[in-house]
Amino acid sequence: MTRNLSSLLVLVAAFGFGQTPEALLQRGMQQGEQRDFAGAAQSFSAAIARNPKYDRAYYFRAQAYKYLRQYPAAIADLDRALQLRPFYNVYIAEKVEIFRETGDLDRALLEADNMLIIMPKLEVVNPLAFPLRGSVFQAMGLEREAEQEYAYGKYEANLHRHGLNNAIEQTNQHIARYRAVPRSAAWRPRAGAGHADGLRALDAGQNRTAIAHFDAALRTGPERVESYFFRGMAYYRLRQYARAADDMQKVLRLDPNHAGAASYMGMATWSFGDREGAIRHYTTAIRLQPRWGTPYYNRALALVAAKNYNAALADLNMQLQLEPKSGAGLADRAMVQYRLGNPGAAMADLKAAIALNPRAARLYCNMGVIVADQNRAQAHQWYERCYALDPLERSWYEGQEKWADAYMAFQRRMADIMAAIASDRSSSGSGSGCPYGSAGACSAWNGGDDSAAKRFENGSPSARDRNSYGH
Repeated sequence: MTRNLSSLLVLVAAFGFGQTPEALLQRGMQQGEQRDFAGAAQSFSAAIARNPKYDRAYYFRAQAYKYLRQYPAAIADLDRALQLRPFYNVYIAEKVEIFRETGDLDRALLEADNMLIIMPKLEVVNPLAFPLRGSVFQAMGLEREAEQEYAYGKYEANLHRHGLNNAIEQTNQHIARYRAVPRSAAWRPRAGAGHADGLRALDAGQNRTAIAHFDAALRTGPERVESYFFRGMAYYRLRQYARAADDMQKVLRLDPNHAGAASYMGMATWSFGDREGAIRHYTTAIRLQPRWGTPYYNRALALVAAKNYNAALADLNMQLQLEPKSGAGLADRAMVQYRLGNPGAAMADLKAAIALNPRAARLYCNMGVIVADQNRAQAHQWYERCYALDPLERSWYEGQEKWADAYMAFQRRMADIMAAIASDRSSSGSGSGCPYGSAGACSAWNGGDDSAAKRFENGSPSARDRNSYGH
C-alpha cells in the first residue's frame, strides 16, 4: 500500500495533477534554469495537456527540446506555437536560431524572411528581422551581406522607433549579439544554387533572399546578364533605386538590346525625379521591343507629368492596342481624355475599366470627377459607391469637391464683376458710373485706359491721349 501511494505521488508530481497551466509553466522554467531540461519538458507537456492552446508552453518546451538536441520536436513545437500566435517575433527567431545552429542555413534564411512582416496586410517592416538575417549570412560566410543587413536594421529601427517599443535599442542589442555568430563549417552552397534559387525567392516575394542568391550566382558567373537583371528587379522592389539602376546599367553594358533593363532604368530614373531621363529610357525600351505595352504605359505617365497630354494619349492608345484588358491603361487614358476636354470618351474608358475591376474604388471616384461638371447629383452617386468600397477615399475626394465648389463660385463671382465693369464702361460720363469728372477722363476710362484717364483728370493729357479719346 505504501509503495502504491509513493508511485501515485510521483505521477502527481510528474504530470502536475491539480496545478494550473501557468503554475506548471513556472515550474518548467525553474527546472530549465537548473538545467533539468528533461524535467522542464515534462512540466511544459503537463501545461499543454491542461491547455492545448497555450502557445508559451509550446515555445518553452521547444527550448527544452533544443537543449536536449531533439531538434525536430523543437521545430514541431515552434510551428504549433506560430499557428496559435502567427508572426510572433520570438517564436520565429527561435526557429531561425535552431536551423542556424544545426547548419541548415538555407532554411534559416527562409524562416528569417517571415520576421520581415509584423502585420502582413499593412506591410509594416520589422527592424529586428535584419540582424537575425545578418546572423545567417554571417554563418554562411557572406560578410558583406551580413553587414548590409545590420545596416538595414539600424535604418529601419530609426524609421519605426515610434511604431515599435525601443526599436533602436533592441536592434542594437541583436546586432551586438549576432556579430559573435561563428561561420558554419557544415554549410556549403548547394550544387546549382544561386540563380534558380534567386528566381524562386523572387517569385515568393522574398526579395532580400533573392538578392543573396543572385550575389552567389554572380560570384561564380560575373557575366551572367539575367542575374544582374533579376537582382536589379529585387532592389527596385525594395525601393533601393540606385542599386537597381546600377544593376540595369550592367545589364545594358553586357546586352545593349535588353528591353527589360531599359524599361527598369526608366522606372528607376523616374523614381529619382528625372522625368526627361525616364522618357528617354522608355523610348529605348519601345525601340527595342515595340510590341511590349509596359514601356508605352510608363512613358505615358511621364508625359502626363510633363502636361504633354496628346503624346500621352497616343502612348496609352498603343498600350491598349497591345494589352486591351489593361485596367490601369483604361483608367489613365480616361483621365487624359478628360483633361483634353473629351468627357464622353473618358466615361467610356472608365466604364470599361470598372467592368474589368468592379472593386477598384478609385475608378468610381474618378467617374464622379468627370460627371461633376454636368450633373452634380449623379457625381455624388459615383462618389458614394467609391466610399462604400474604400472609406479612406472620402477625405481626399471631398476635399477636392469642396475646392472645386469654391473655385466655381469664385469664377462665377469674377464673371459677374467683369460683366458689371463692361456694362459700366459701355456708357459714357460720370453719371453712368465713371469715377472721373471730365469727359476726356471718362472716355479714356470707358476705353479701359486708366493711365490716360488720370492724365486727363490732372489736366495733363498727352497729344496721343487727345487723338485717342477726342478731347
